[in-house]
Amino acid sequence: MTTEIFGTASVMRHGATRYTEIAPDLAPEGLSALRASCAEIVKQSQGKNPVFVSSQAVRAIGTTLENMKAFGLKPDMSAIQILHLIRTVDMYYKAAFIAHVKRVTRHLTDVHEIHKTWDEHHFTHGVFRDGVICETLDATKSRFIQFLRNPLHGLCARNQGKHIVVVTHIELLGAFLQDHFDMQEGTLRPAEVAHFTYLRGINILVQFRGQKKLITKPDLFPFTSE
Repeated sequence: MTTEIFGTASVMRHGATRYTEIAPDLAPEGLSALRASCAEIVKQSQGKNPVFVSSQAVRAIGTTLENMKAFGLKPDMSAIQILHLIRTVDMYYKAAFIAHVKRVTRHLTDVHEIHKTWDEHHFTHGVFRDGVICETLDATKSRFIQFLRNPLHGLCARNQGKHIVVVTHIELLGAFLQDHFDMQEGTLRPAEVAHFTYLRGINILVQFRGQKKLITKPDLFPFTSE
């Protein structure tokens, strides 16, 4: 097995928000953690130029703009590649989903408690297990694996020597990470990031919370980059 690096990427959950969908839609009390994660991504890039990718949600775009600042760049929305693939809700019943979020968190005012409560609910509630108002967790995991195969693999192929920075949501990144890492301390926090190193062949090295895991299953990642 060769360990030659084919491409690198950081995939980040958006920063803390109150889910208003009104720009900039990032909670001030979450900016410190967000900027720390942005700095981590810059370090992980090892001097490579970044390529920015985001879902179309305003909280994700706002998070991406913070990443641009961390790289010393002027925030520029036109420089963000928008991928609808990494957003689950818009394919289903967005209004019902947002109403569901508000019902779950309406008694809370602290943004960190809002996220904690919502995220715990997201991974246990029947509406996600059964796909009542959006896709099931199993379907979400499958879509994230497809995202890793392509377009993220394709972005690495088209941007050799650059570092891909992706901002997505708890649904996709969190569901995938829970299957591969010990997350007993809680679910994926706002602005948390995982790093993906594509190795030539069928291997991906994933780094998360100081842990590293080499994923080599051909059935999980049936692509080659030779």
